[in-house]
Amino acid sequence: MDLSLVRREIPAGESDKSKKGQYFLSDNYFSFWFRFVYPYSLAVEMGNGDDVVHQLIQPAFSQYTGNIFEDCIRDLLWDFNAHSLLPFMFTDCSRWWYKEDEIDLVATGRTGICFVK
Repeated sequence: MDLSLVRREIPAGESDKSKKGQYFLSDNYFSFWFRFVYPYSLAVEMGNGDDVVHQLIQPAFSQYTGNIFEDCIRDLLWDFNAHSLLPFMFTDCSRWWYKEDEIDLVATGRTGICFVK
């Protein structure tokens, strides 16, 4: 975390000391490497790269890029917030989850709340 390679996320509305926190790789390159390259590197080196791509990477790639897209939207919302382009000013924008339920982004402020699912 000191090198900003790992970030801790807590569900929206929870305190910073919440035990519900989850850890994620901050850098998209490292995230991709450890999700898709490192686990299958031996299979690729043995000449099974096409099978790895078609059977293991392609089925999971949509979910992976969806998470990256959520990060892009979060950055865009913060930019809109800084330029007063939203109906209210928010002070926090993060994900919320509980067991299997999840809201992709929750922006909260003194005068309102906005959900992005």
